[in-house]
Amino acid sequence: MKPALTIAAYSLGTLFIAAPLPGVAQERPGSRPEITQLWRSLSANRVPTISSAKATERASVYHSDGSIRHWVPSPGRQLSATGALTNDAEQSAHRFLRLQAEAFGLHGASVEFKRHQHRNQNGHHYLRFKQTFAGLPVYGGQAVVQLNARGDVEYAANYLERGLHVFEGMREASTPSMDAGTAQARTRAAIQSRSGGQSLTLSAPVLVWYSPSAVGMRGAPRLAWMLVVEDSFSAIHDRVFVGGHAGEILDRIPLGCEILHRSIFNANNNQTWPPSFPPPLPARIEFGPGSSDGEVNEAWDGIGDAYNFYRNRHGRNGIGGSDQPIFSIVRVCVANQTCPWPNAAWSGLPEEVPSSIFGFNINEGILTFGQGWAKDDVVAHEFTHGVTQFESGLQYRNASGAINEALSDIWGEFVDWGNGRGNDSPGVRWDVGEDLSGGRIRNMRNPPTNGNPDRLSSTLVTAPTASPTPDNDQGGVHSNSGIVNKLCYLLTDGDTFNGYTVNGLGMDRIARVFYEVNANLLGQNADYTDLSVALHQAAANLGWSQSERANLHNACLAVEIVGNYVDRANGNSSPNGCRQAGIGVGGPFPKVSEGANALQSGDTLFVRGGNYNQTVRITKPMRLINYNGTAVIGRP
Repeated sequence: MKPALTIAAYSLGTLFIAAPLPGVAQERPGSRPEITQLWRSLSANRVPTISSAKATERASVYHSDGSIRHWVPSPGRQLSATGALTNDAEQSAHRFLRLQAEAFGLHGASVEFKRHQHRNQNGHHYLRFKQTFAGLPVYGGQAVVQLNARGDVEYAANYLERGLHVFEGMREASTPSMDAGTAQARTRAAIQSRSGGQSLTLSAPVLVWYSPSAVGMRGAPRLAWMLVVEDSFSAIHDRVFVGGHAGEILDRIPLGCEILHRSIFNANNNQTWPPSFPPPLPARIEFGPGSSDGEVNEAWDGIGDAYNFYRNRHGRNGIGGSDQPIFSIVRVCVANQTCPWPNAAWSGLPEEVPSSIFGFNINEGILTFGQGWAKDDVVAHEFTHGVTQFESGLQYRNASGAINEALSDIWGEFVDWGNGRGNDSPGVRWDVGEDLSGGRIRNMRNPPTNGNPDRLSSTLVTAPTASPTPDNDQGGVHSNSGIVNKLCYLLTDGDTFNGYTVNGLGMDRIARVFYEVNANLLGQNADYTDLSVALHQAAANLGWSQSERANLHNACLAVEIVGNYVDRANGNSSPNGCRQAGIGVGGPFPKVSEGANALQSGDTLFVRGGNYNQTVRITKPMRLINYNGTAVIGRP
């Protein structure tokens, strides 16, 4: 009888594997010929292709077809820009994506990439591309490519929709049966029936491919009309997708995130504000006198603090980076909610919507604060939601939304520490909203004290949902932020947690590494493992030493965002629901051997409870951690 590996139920105990288990040899990721080709050695005589033949390279794969989610070479093994690649960074990156399309799981001549952003700094080129198919944008389909000064590819991340090839050559598939006007009318009727909004403003519909996988959902891509719906003070500010043929509501994604040229308005707790047009004059504007209203001045000072922090430490000019005016409203009340409104929000302006929101000529978005909520860390928190919108664009749902929230918490506290106002004593140093009348709303040092998880396997993790709404916190965006908040605390101050000791590196360096991640490396549907990979790349970009990068790795291990996931149900659920099943790097994998194959030595493999009647051979040291019950691995 061959031995079976049993992991105790609900245990966080670690099982270290240093020798092979009985069974067959490991499987190599990818079985199609074009994927297998990628694992061959580099050739200096032809256009380079991705190789993962060397153990020092890190390439993570989708379990379903072997296509690459991240490619991160070890130092000195970047892809050469010789041969068919050019010396122009944008052309080189675009050429790279075209040449490696099948490695990223893309097929068909109609797939194309449109540059969205190009930043050249610190000796690196950072490029974001948006995916198109048959001439239409693929909403959420993104690729991130980093090159060095010579044009060599140093990093690539794949957030692309891989299922559009089934529509290749089908003209009718990209031609909607329903026109834009009908899509608008159906959207208005659907939103009014569900939310009761009576004064809806709808943008002109744009025809796109809606990709469920690119926004954290499951399902096949669909032709859709995309439009933005808002109803200023009834908390509706959403991007809506309507089926291009049947006219059904496919998805509804929030654009508002709750919790220098400045204009501050005072809504005076009026739920129908602005009561008339033209709207009232601002309560305070740039170069004007101070206000007699303390809340107006608090918002003013808080915006200035956040602006100066980003400018002095990150070289960033304003929320969108181009020094556009910053608008804010204090004493906001929201229809059908408690007034005074106990909250704050960033309401961003999507690029496809004209420069107006809430009736004002606003180019980027607006910061809103309920009475008593314009505190320094809260203001910087909402300011950072705006920064994230213009950089990684993290979707405000499930894992990506939790990372979005955590980034805002991080800059909220970092800005708070440096402005000399409020209570920043050691006991409240990591409290979010410590100056609010009701006290803190989150504790970044010890998230469970406020009911939030501090690691991925915590029982406090909120499960993601296929139907994110405010009622389920969009899949736990606020609660699950505790995982990344704890990571930030460990890296900044240092501590021993979950069996790992992490040395603190201080606020300035940790602010820089998280900014590098948000501005240059993450995609809008990033999950926790994506964040871990991006943090390691950011540390390399910023010149961290090997010991410092090992310290970062320990911090990521401590909060359990390094590792892969095995689920015998093949992606129907995941550890406490925290992963994006079937679409993220790291699984879930249906087989233990597939999960183990994707790991590096010393990494972690999470195994969902159940019987895995599989023959497995593991040939490198790793640790196995169960979740959601007892996991029994092996054949009797």
